[in-house]
Amino acid sequence: IDNAERMRSALPIEPGMEYLSYTPPAWITEQLLGVTLGLTLPLVVNFPEGPDQVLPNLRELSPHMVLFGPRQWESIAATIEARMLHAGWLSQRIYRWGVRVGHDVHVARLEGRPAPALSRLLLPLAEVLTLHAVRDQFGFLRSKIAVSGGTAMAPDVFRLFHALGVPLRNLYGCSEFGLIAGHRGERYDLETVGPLLDVNPVFGAPLAARIEYQLNSVKCVNMTDGESGSDEILLGGQLSTPCGI
Repeated sequence: IDNAERMRSALPIEPGMEYLSYTPPAWITEQLLGVTLGLTLPLVVNFPEGPDQVLPNLRELSPHMVLFGPRQWESIAATIEARMLHAGWLSQRIYRWGVRVGHDVHVARLEGRPAPALSRLLLPLAEVLTLHAVRDQFGFLRSKIAVSGGTAMAPDVFRLFHALGVPLRNLYGCSEFGLIAGHRGERYDLETVGPLLDVNPVFGAPLAARIEYQLNSVKCVNMTDGESGSDEILLGGQLSTPCGI
């Protein structure tokens, strides 16, 4: 329940949102999202017709919440690019133009920069000509929450989905400690996995982190004094055993 509340504090989840449950219940994320939040909020939890029907069912359902691992998001991005390579020259040019307009508007807002006035004016046209169709093709038409969970992912993949109008963000955690950090709000740094998540005081102390430097361990170079050592991030919270990353 503690980790489910951390997830809820990071994501704009609302009761009644639809979610496609496609992973085994043993996966911690499915325990948090499909089971705990699915029962407590509650959510409308859907199940695919079979393991090979996840993507077709995703397109058919177009849920409000989509959660994949980084490799799956990268695979979808590669599939989009591969399909456009086999499209006609006109479709390619319209797609590239639409993504550029979406990038100018959505990524600029994400990074806290003002979007160019011309791009804001052209965005509805880009939606009609290409962006809406791409999101519909991959089941993201109604996606209000899109999450990459597990490990970090290349910022360019995030930027592509934001340009398409998919609000992709990151949640990071480990098996020993649960959810640790995540992107929150409408603006966040894609070069990071986000700040530490909030912990309800009922469940214990807030998450805390510090960087320690230990000499004569794994060989590396200290850019300050040139000595050998190793860096690690130590996390502490309501669990008695910290997790070293």
